Amino acid sequence: MKKRGRPQIELNYYDIEKLTGFMSSLDFLTKQQERFKTISEQMSFNEDEQKLIKSNLREMSAHQKRIETLEIIKFKTKTTQSLTDLEKEILSYDMSKRDDFFNCHKALNTYIRLEKITHNEIKRIDQKVRSERIQKVRQEQTEAQKQRTAENRNKYFIGASVARIKQIFGQEKETDLDFLKWLSIAGFMWRGADKEYGLTTDKYIEPIQSHFSQELKEIVEFIEQAKNDQRQ
Repeated sequence: MKKRGRPQIELNYYDIEKLTGFMSSLDFLTKQQERFKTISEQMSFNEDEQKLIKSNLREMSAHQKRIETLEIIKFKTKTTQSLTDLEKEILSYDMSKRDDFFNCHKALNTYIRLEKITHNEIKRIDQKVRSERIQKVRQEQTEAQKQRTAENRNKYFIGASVARIKQIFGQEKETDLDFLKWLSIAGFMWRGADKEYGLTTDKYIEPIQSHFSQELKEIVEFIEQAKNDQRQ
């Protein structure tokens, strides 16, 4: 399992050379940098001195990061982007003056921390938006799947119903469409005949029904059952 905290630094003499070169490039030194200079030419270092060297190595990396950030801010002045108050403060320091030098680096540390916070917040919001978008798509897919399932179930139910009605009418050999065509023609023919001859009057309806009373009973019962079927 990876340990949390600062990464371990294994010292070598190349690190001492890097630090020495870095220190010589600075106009002003912190106390711990000055302490390093007093031991930099030693051939070996005790535990406390090694800690001091490691601390200076971290500070060297942080310093380089601040200088890179300063260059980015300077470049920003050449664009149409507006400077923040903190950026204006950073650029206002005179790096040839000791107090300004250290104050500028403190301000840069603050700037880098704020940039990191902003970056993390943007990342968090981006992840939240992405997560919500994914959830929405999944929900839409789920709803679409439910809709397709319901439609398929309805189609199956209707198909089964048509098959049962075909059976009652003795038209099993007909295709569904041909049967529906036959059923529609029969319905229109009955409507026309009823208008022409008044077939639904008591005089005719009972004798007519006697020819298909059993089938009529089956149709009525089946339709009532279908109305209450939860699969539709």
